[in-house]
Amino acid sequence: MRRRVQIGRTVGAVVLVCAAVAAGIFGVSSVLEGDDSGNAASRPADSRPAASPPGDGWRWESYETIELQVPDDWGYGTTGSPPCLVEKVQRPYVGRPGAVRAIGCGTRLPLLAYRASYLWFDAVRRIPADTPGVHPADHGWVEEIRLVDGVQVTVVSDDNSIRRRILDSARVIDGTDAYGCAPDHPLARQPQGRPSGGGTASLGTVESIALCRYAIGAPAARRRAPLIASSVVRDRAADALVDAITSAPEGGGPDDTDCLETYGSEILVLKLHGSNGDQEVLIRYSGCHFNGIDDGVTLRRLTADVLRPILTGIHRQTTYSHALYELVVGPAPPKWR
Repeated sequence: MRRRVQIGRTVGAVVLVCAAVAAGIFGVSSVLEGDDSGNAASRPADSRPAASPPGDGWRWESYETIELQVPDDWGYGTTGSPPCLVEKVQRPYVGRPGAVRAIGCGTRLPLLAYRASYLWFDAVRRIPADTPGVHPADHGWVEEIRLVDGVQVTVVSDDNSIRRRILDSARVIDGTDAYGCAPDHPLARQPQGRPSGGGTASLGTVESIALCRYAIGAPAARRRAPLIASSVVRDRAADALVDAITSAPEGGGPDDTDCLETYGSEILVLKLHGSNGDQEVLIRYSGCHFNGIDDGVTLRRLTADVLRPILTGIHRQTTYSHALYELVVGPAPPKWR
C-alpha cells in the first residue's frame, strides 16, 4: 500500500501532507495562483465563427457546458485555494477544482499586498456555498458571482471593466468550444472504449491537435458535462506531439499494481486534424490500470515525451499514480514509495 501525498507550494516552501490510502496515488497541487504559464499547450485565436470573438490579448476558457474569455496573460491555479496561505505577490489566474490544502482561513481574500485578480470555475463546492451577486470587498476589490447554464463563475478583481468583460463574455457552448472540444464525449462515459477511424498513419500532415480533457467515473457523474478544459497545439508543436505518439512503444501502460482506481478520474481526447482527414487519440493516464495511448488501431505506452508537453498549464494534474508521477515529474522521493 502506497501513501497519498499532497504537495502545496506556499510562501516559497513545500508543505507535505500524507495519509495512507488504498488507492495509492500521489496528490500534487499548487496553491500559488497562476504559477504555471501553460506555454506548451498553446492557445491560438478562435478558429471558428464566434458570437463574441476574443480581442487582442484575450483567450477562451471552457468548463463543463460554458466558455468565456480572459486576458491572455492570466495563468492557472486551483479553485478554492486558501487565501491565508498566499504570502507573496501573485499573478492573475484561472482556477478549476482540484486538490488544495485543507485549512480554514479567517479571510475571503489574500492580504492586499499579495492579492491578484482571478476567475474560479465551480466555486459552489466551497462550504458554505456563495450566492450569486456583486460582493464588494476592500480597497476597490469586488467579488462577482454568476450562474451560467448552472455553472458557477466567480471573478475577483479591482478592475471593474475586466471583471465585467470576463463575465459578459460567458456563453453556452454550441456544439464544440473555441478549440473544437464538445462538452461531452462517448469516451468520457466509456473510458474503456477505443476511438474509431483508421489511426494516425493515414492522416498526412497534422495541422492542429485539439486537447480535450474530460472527467470520467464518479467525478463526471457530479458534473453538468464532463469537459474540464481544452486547448490547441499547432504547427511544430503538433508535429512534435505526433512524433512522440507514433514513437511510443506498443503495448500500453505503465500501470500501478499497488492501487485500486482502475481508470482514474480523467482522460484526454486528442482530436488530430490532418491534410488527409481527422483522427481521435485517447490518452488514459490517471488510473492504476489500462493506461496508454490509443488511436483505435494501436495501443501504445505512455512516455514522458508525450505527457510532459501536454500535462502542463491548463492540463496540469493534481493527482498521479506512482508510475505516472515518475514520467511527468521525475523520480519520486524514497519516502513516498
